[in-house]
Parts: sequence; C-alpha cells; structure tokens
Amino acid sequence: MSAADCLTFSRLLLVPFIWLLALQGQGRLVGFGFIVAGATDVLDGYLARRLGQVSTRGARLDAIADVVLLVSAAAWLQLLHPQIARDNGALLAIAALVYLAGVTAAASYALLSSSEAVLGLAGHATHFVVLMALPGLLFLLAARRAKNLGTYFAAGLSMGLAFLMKQPGVVFIVFGAQEILWRGWKEPGDRKRLGARLGVYGAGAAIPYLLTCAALYKAGIFGRFWFWTVSYASQYGTSTGLAQGLQYLVKIVPQLFFGAPIVWCFAA
Repeated sequence: MSAADCLTFSRLLLVPFIWLLALQGQGRLVGFGFIVAGATDVLDGYLARRLGQVSTRGARLDAIADVVLLVSAAAWLQLLHPQIARDNGALLAIAALVYLAGVTAAASYALLSSSEAVLGLAGHATHFVVLMALPGLLFLLAARRAKNLGTYFAAGLSMGLAFLMKQPGVVFIVFGAQEILWRGWKEPGDRKRLGARLGVYGAGAAIPYLLTCAALYKAGIFGRFWFWTVSYASQYGTSTGLAQGLQYLVKIVPQLFFGAPIVWCFAA
C-alpha cells in the first residue's frame, strides 16, 4: 500500500475513534478529530500526485473514506448538538444533499478519469487541452463579475493554449467567444464594450499560436510543423466520415457505460 493510500486508510480508521468520543460527549475532541481527518483528505491527494502514486484503488478508497466521514459528521452533529440540527433541519438537509451530490460527482469523475478505457492515467494530449481550458472557463466566469479587459485577455490566453495543445481545442475558443457575445448582447449597457472584449479575448487566444509559429519559423522548421499540424492533420481528420463516426460513437458508449454503470449513474 502506498503512502497516500495509507493516509486515506488512516482517515477511515479515525472515524470509529471519533465515534467513541462523540458517544462520550467530547465535543471538542470530536471537532479536533474531524479537522485531522479533513487534513488527511488534503494530504493524501497531494502525496499521490507528488510521489506518482495515483491509482484506481486509491481513488476508490478516497471516495469511500469521504462518504463515511461526511455521513458520520452529520450524525455527530445530531448527537452532540441536537438543538442546532433541530432548529436548522431543513437548511442542514439541503446543505448535506448539495455537498453529498458534489462529493459523489467528484468521486465519480475521479474514478472514471482513472479508467484505462479513457486513457485516464496516460499523458494524452487531450488531458492537456482540459488543463488549459479549465482556467479559461474560470476566467470567463470571473469576467461576468469583474468585467475588466484583463480577465477577458487571460481567458483568451488560456483557450489559446488549449488549442496549442491539440487542434480540437479550438472548440473552447469558439465557446468563449459565443459566451462573451451572448452575455454582452443580453445586457444592453454592455453592448458598447462588446467589441473591445471580443478583440482582447481574440488577441489572447491568438498569441500562443502566433508566438509558436514565429519561434518555429526562426528555428527553420516551420514547414514540418505546418505539415504535421495542418496538412496531415486535415487529411487525418477527414478520413472518417460523419456517419462512420456516429457508428463508432454508438458502439463505444455502451462499452464505457456498462464498464461501470453504477459510477456513471452517480456521476449523472
């Protein structure tokens, strides 16, 4: 068992001891134990990534430990502070459901992401597209509130890096542009700034690719770069027709779903 898995397992072992403290009415010690258990939840993931110990077994063990700890925490609250639970029952129930839904979705995503069927543990280029596009999406969300040009530029830069990782990342650039256009058009007061926002976003998206092209041109290998990423890629991308692609999709989706149907249902 790896160090990260040992840390996760220790969180499971802590739960019975905290239960004993809760039954004895030791509220402060229960709180301290809960904090320690929560710290192991942060550290086990960090160790797994840092030491290269990420595994399907570890992800499953972590998900189980999280659910056991959260369910127990709700029971401890009811046991030690029944008045709080009684006075805020509806609020606590909603919070528990929302949190449990989030944990379940996150755990399901972790399990599915570690599957060999989706190259979960491989260094696939698609993973790097997501790595770059995710901050771009977060910047777009932040831009809704901040509405400053720097945030739009950062969003475009992230989406441009996603495209640089792999050509299908251009979808994220288009998505970001339509998000800015749609949001700006819905708010009449922002329509005057729409052109500037789209321009800054587009400039940010173009910079990574243009800098790469300039660097490769200076190195004298731009021709080969263009061949593999544009000429060859366009031929490769059109080698399978739309009808045949849909047939592949219909064939592979059941294989993915029935490989872990319960997890997929939880994720949904």
